[in-house]
Amino acid sequence: MAEIDIQKKKKPIWPWILGILVIIAAIVLLGREETRDEVGETVAPITNGEAEVPEEISEYVAYIRQTEPTEEMGIHHEYTAEGLRKLASALDALVSETDTDDVEISDKRGRIEEAANYIQQDPYAGTHADTIKAAFVVASQVILALQRQNFPDLSNEAQNLHSTAQDIDAQTLTLEQQEGVKEFFEESASTLDAMARRWNENGNGTRNGDRTGYGTKK
Repeated sequence: MAEIDIQKKKKPIWPWILGILVIIAAIVLLGREETRDEVGETVAPITNGEAEVPEEISEYVAYIRQTEPTEEMGIHHEYTAEGLRKLASALDALVSETDTDDVEISDKRGRIEEAANYIQQDPYAGTHADTIKAAFVVASQVILALQRQNFPDLSNEAQNLHSTAQDIDAQTLTLEQQEGVKEFFEESASTLDAMARRWNENGNGTRNGDRTGYGTKK
C-alpha cells in the first residue's frame, strides 16, 4: 500500500509582520509627540510684562526725554511751562497711587500749575527764575515725602533732586540757566519713573518702617 504524504498547512506569517509594523509605527509617532512637547516647553519664550506706570507719569517721562529743550525754551517758556504742568499731574498720580499721607497734593499741584501759567502770561517779566525755582522746590518736597514713606532706597535720588531745585538762581534770567532747568526735569522724570515701577513691581512698594516686607496699598 502506497504511503500518502500529508503535509500540515503552514499558517501565513504576514499578519505577524503587519502587527509588528503597526506597533513600531505607533511607538515612533508617540516618540515624535513627546519630543515635540519637550522642545515646545524648552524654547517657548518667557515674557515678563513691564510694570504698569500711571499714564500721567509715562506722559511726563516721555515729554522730558523726547523734547529738545533748546528748541522750546525760548522767551515764551513753552518747554518749562508744559513740563511743570505734566510734572504736577505726574506727582498727583503717584501720591494717589501710593496713598501717601500729609502731602497736601491738591495745594502743591495748584501752586506748580500756577507757576506754569504765570511764566507764560508775561514773557518779559524778570521774575521767572524765582517762580520756576519755587515750583521746583515744591515738586521736590512732594518727591521727598513720597520717598520717605514708600521708597527708602531712593533717598539719594530724592535728595539730589531737591538740591538741583535749590541750585536755580532766583536772581538770574531763566534763559541763562537752561541747563539747570533741564537737569531738574530729567532728574525728576527719572526718579518718578523709578518710583512708579518699583511700586508696581514690588507689590505696592516698601513702606517706611516696614523694611521686612512690602506695604499694602490702602
